[in-house]
Amino acid sequence: SSYRCYWCIEINSYNNDIEIFEKETGELRKQTQDDDVVKKHPILLKYIQVPYNINVWSIINEANRKYQQSNNKYLVYSCPFMCGGWGDRTRKIVASFLLSLALNRTFIIDMTWPCSIERILTSNFISWSISSHSHIRNISSSINITSLSPKNYKILKSYHEQYSVLYIQTNNIAYFDIIARNPEFYKSLFNRFRVKQKHIHIITLYPLFYELLIQLKPHLQEKFGRLNLNNYPPDTNIDNGPLLCGHLRIGRNPSNPKDIVFPRRERMNITVLKFLLSRPGRVFITTDSREVQHLARKLFSTKNNEPSRLIEINGTMAHIDRDWNYLGCESLEKTILDFHALSYCDLAVISKSSFGHLAVMRRIHPFNELYLYCDGIKKINNPDDYNKYKYGTC
Repeated sequence: SSYRCYWCIEINSYNNDIEIFEKETGELRKQTQDDDVVKKHPILLKYIQVPYNINVWSIINEANRKYQQSNNKYLVYSCPFMCGGWGDRTRKIVASFLLSLALNRTFIIDMTWPCSIERILTSNFISWSISSHSHIRNISSSINITSLSPKNYKILKSYHEQYSVLYIQTNNIAYFDIIARNPEFYKSLFNRFRVKQKHIHIITLYPLFYELLIQLKPHLQEKFGRLNLNNYPPDTNIDNGPLLCGHLRIGRNPSNPKDIVFPRRERMNITVLKFLLSRPGRVFITTDSREVQHLARKLFSTKNNEPSRLIEINGTMAHIDRDWNYLGCESLEKTILDFHALSYCDLAVISKSSFGHLAVMRRIHPFNELYLYCDGIKKINNPDDYNKYKYGTC
């Protein structure tokens, strides 16, 4: 089949294939909309419809078929030591997964820093656990890839042909460029899964692949469910309003002394919290500062035993990459729960970071009521609005 020999195939009818396929998807969408799985995971419905029309089920089936086989070639997202915060890591995870599809390799996640990710997460639709394939750590035919720019295509091709296991430990894969710019990759992905070249972009595909790969372990899913993010507890008899969210990454502060300094965020705490206070609804705050946490509790305190507007996720506050002790591991659980909570927000004010940005991109309508703090609160209506504010100036 074409995907087993994609290095040598040529698809001259690529653009025509797209036009034909889009005419044939109406009946498929009509059938799939009634599927219970899609109803429980609306993000899947988003991607099997116009404008994406991705064959999500083929991705799931092929990835799992390869995972269940032995003697495969593997592509492993590897995080043995200091590989960034949760946003940075998951960007690289989803990009590595897409590359594994293009190369027709079994995808594995091997994240052990600051502790095993399998204590917190498990596979969702697509299996990826290293536990069932631990033998690959003993395969000598392997290489650690620490750089992978679009110019490295020929190098990657030689690695693919030469090594059984490719370990991905690079930052620049997170931008999908090496996949989107090489016809062998994007034509193969379209031919097998109907993933179009114009959609091979981190912000476009991240929500789908995160959903396919990742879910909370049962004990954490139960804890997450108890938050009742979009509803007051049923015994309060209070009308439910929108969920308002603030992602306040202050940077280096007494609660997070090993983080970097953001000099323009001195007034972010009071500015964002007062912005949220002026609107009705429940409020969720994720922050790296206990001072902000205490201020939020004060501002959103209630009287006469009324239910609090403030939703909090208890846990250790530390940087998951920079705290080289038990704090990093303990904070990983809270970090991931906070990340998942942000995807439920009806309105969100985020800091300039991949954590908040990618979390809100997982919403069905990612730019609905989205704001960025950058020396003040800015309305974000599209990707260009977000990108014009540079990381170092916010």
